[in-house]
Amino acid sequence: MNKLLSRFILSFRIKARNIILILYFLVSFLGAEEVSLTLSECVRMALDKNIDLAFHRLNPEISKANLNESQGDYDLKLITNGQYGESQVPSFSDSISQSRSTQFQSELSQKIALGTTFGLSNNYLNSTSNVNDFDRLYSSFIGVSVIQPLLKDFGMETNMVLINTSRRSLEISITAYQGQIDRIVSEVATTYSDLVFARQDFKAKEKSLSLATRLLEDNQKRVEIGVMTSLDISRAHAEVATRQQALSVATRQIQDQQNKLLLLITSEIFPWFGKTIIPSHTDPIELPLPPLEKAIQTAFVNRPDYRQINQELEKNHIQIKYLENQKLPSFDLTGSYGYSGQDEELQKSYSNSLEFEKKSWQFGFRFTYLFQNRVADGKLTEAKLKKQQSVILLKKREQEIYAEIDNSLGQVSVNREKVLSAREARRFTEESLHVEELKLKEGISTTFNLLQIQRDLANAESSENLAISDLDKSLIELNRVQGIALLSGVEKMMIK
Repeated sequence: MNKLLSRFILSFRIKARNIILILYFLVSFLGAEEVSLTLSECVRMALDKNIDLAFHRLNPEISKANLNESQGDYDLKLITNGQYGESQVPSFSDSISQSRSTQFQSELSQKIALGTTFGLSNNYLNSTSNVNDFDRLYSSFIGVSVIQPLLKDFGMETNMVLINTSRRSLEISITAYQGQIDRIVSEVATTYSDLVFARQDFKAKEKSLSLATRLLEDNQKRVEIGVMTSLDISRAHAEVATRQQALSVATRQIQDQQNKLLLLITSEIFPWFGKTIIPSHTDPIELPLPPLEKAIQTAFVNRPDYRQINQELEKNHIQIKYLENQKLPSFDLTGSYGYSGQDEELQKSYSNSLEFEKKSWQFGFRFTYLFQNRVADGKLTEAKLKKQQSVILLKKREQEIYAEIDNSLGQVSVNREKVLSAREARRFTEESLHVEELKLKEGISTTFNLLQIQRDLANAESSENLAISDLDKSLIELNRVQGIALLSGVEKMMIK
C-alpha cells in the first residue's frame, strides 16, 4: 500500500512539473503576440531601420557636400576696397606740400578650368593738393584683366583636381555604403536562419521530452503489474529532468536569436519585447551552383570592396598628375585693357572713360622658380607610395576572392551532403526507436536502451536542423563573396 502511494505521489509530482513547464512555454510563446515575418520583410525592415545603415547612409551626403565645396574655386567673386589718405611732404621753399586722396576699386573675378582668371575692373582716384588749392580731380578706369598660367597650374586636368578627387570620393563613399548594405543583408539572412534553427531545435527537444515523459508513465504502469523494477522508473525520471533542462535552454536560445535579429531590423527594440517572431518555412530548393570561373568574374564586377580599391587607384592617379604639375616653375602671362577718364566731377570722369578714347593697357609676365621644391617633392612621393599600397591591396583582395569563392562553393557542396546524410540518419533512428518500443512492450528490451535511442533521435533531429541551417548560411555566404545583391532572391537561398 505504501509503495502504491509513493508511486502515485511520484507520478503526480512528475505530471505537475511537466504541466508547469508546458504552461511556462505556452505563456512564453502562445501568450505573446505572434508576428510572422518572411526573410524579405526582414531585409526591407533592415534597409529602412538598421542603425548602422542610418549612420553610413550619411557618408555619401557628406561627400556630396565636399564636392560642392570643391567647386567654390570657380565661383564668381566681387572684390571691393576703398581707402582715404593724407600726406605732408617738405618742399624746397621751406613750405609743406599737403595732399589728400580717396581711392575706390571694385572687380568681378572669374576663374575657368584652364586656370585662366578674368577680371572686370572699375577704379577711381580722387586726389587734391594745396598746390592747386585743393581743387578736386577724379581719375577713373574701366577695363578687363587676364591672368593665364602656362606651366604650373595650367590645364583642365590640373585645375579640376579638387573636383575630380571629390567626385571619386563620392563614388567611393557610395560603394562603401553598398558594401555596408551587403554586410547587413547577409547578417539578417544568417540570423534569420539561426532563428529558424532555434525554433526547430526547440520542437525537437519538446518531442524528446514528450517521449521521455510517456516512457516514464508506461514504466510506472509496468512496475505496478510487476514486469519492471523501480530502477527503470528512476532512470526515466532522471531522463525527464535532463530533457526539461535542455528544453529550457532551447527556449532561451530562441529569445536570444530573436533579439539578435531585432537589433538588425529595427531601431527601436523595446516595443518588440513580449512579441514572438514566427519565421516562414519554405520547401527545399536545390539551386544550381555557378562554375568557379563565372563566380570569380561575378565577384570582380560586383564586390564593393574590390571596386572601392579600384576607385582609390583612380583617385591616386588624379592626385599624382596634379602633384607632378606642381613641381613645374610658375610662369604666368598677365594683361589688362581698358579706358580711363579724368575730370573735376566723378560722373564726368566716368563719362570720359565710357567715350572709349583714352586707352590704357599693359602686358607682362610673372615667373617664379623654387630651387628646392621640397613640398611638391614630398607630396608627390607620398602619393606614389600610396598608389603602390593600393596596387598591393588590390592584388591581395584578388587572391582573397579566389580563395573565398572556392571555399564557399566547396562548403555548399559539403553542406548539401550533410543534409542528405543527416536526413537519412534521422529516418533510420526513427525506425530504430519504433522497433525498440515494440521490443520493450514485449519485454525483450530495457528502459536504458530505449532512452538511449530516444536521445539518438533527438540528436539526429538537431543534427538535421543544424545541417539545413549550415546549408542556408553557406548559400548566403556564397552570394556575399560574389557581391550579388541578396534582395533579388534572398528567400530562394533558404533551404527548409
